[in-house]
Amino acid sequence: MNLLLAMFGAYLIGSFPTAAVVAKRFGGVSIFEQGSGNPGTSNVYRVLGLRWALLVLSIDILKGYLPARLAGRFIDLIEKDPWFTEASEVMVVVGLGAILGHIYPIYTKFQGGKGVATTGGVLMSVAPYASVASLVTWLITLRWKRTFSLASLAAAIIFPFALYFFEGGRRFDVIGWGMIVPLLVILTHKSNLQRILQRDEFGMKNEKKEQ
Repeated sequence: MNLLLAMFGAYLIGSFPTAAVVAKRFGGVSIFEQGSGNPGTSNVYRVLGLRWALLVLSIDILKGYLPARLAGRFIDLIEKDPWFTEASEVMVVVGLGAILGHIYPIYTKFQGGKGVATTGGVLMSVAPYASVASLVTWLITLRWKRTFSLASLAAAIIFPFALYFFEGGRRFDVIGWGMIVPLLVILTHKSNLQRILQRDEFGMKNEKKEQ
């Protein structure tokens, strides 16, 4: 029961509509009616520019990092389930609540972002070395291709491999939850992936021109 309550609390934190609040407060616009209509970092960049996109990115990362970190810090207060016996597993489950909150936020009628930043925050708390490897991959891909979605996909795909080599993630259960990351990101980026394959995905330069 405590685990479910912690997960629900994380869901409420993850549901905070960062992009919508920032766009309304500092741009006077509804992020759902601008650009791609997606309430995430890349659309805030497209609509408001880099400064506000970085603010949204930072807050969305914290939405995942803090619940998972607190779950690890107060692990003794959370009733352990037979399925989740390790602290890292409890942190992942609680963090998953925050990720689902970001993707399906209760405050905006379940219209949320794609969960990359919040997922990254959870992973920074649980697997810092693998997260750094994914972050470096994200930065290199973004610098190379200038496309947020492609950078996110590349970072997600590299994560389970980094988990295996840098975090000792050779146990079946660790590999299992590590594989959730690329699967979740790919599912939330299906439309972007299709546009990438069709060579029709906007890069940062083109996004900036669209403002």
